Amino acid sequence: MPRSKTPHLLTTRQRVVLKHLLSGGSKQCIARKLGISVHTVHVHVKSIYRRYRVHSRPQLMSKVLVPR
Repeated sequence: MPRSKTPHLLTTRQRVVLKHLLSGGSKQCIARKLGISVHTVHVHVKSIYRRYRVHSRPQLMSKVLVPR
């Protein structure tokens, strides 16, 4: 799971979406697995990006998975 201290600022649903993002799931796949719309997943992803101050999945992965 994420090594950054930011996860405590995420909602429970955002943490679930983050887990799926880090395992490579597409927004469509995540929506299907969680039973929510792709738009809702997009909103969660944007919130996660904002919390981590990143603009892309690779930036998110490097910030979350690489120890500092």
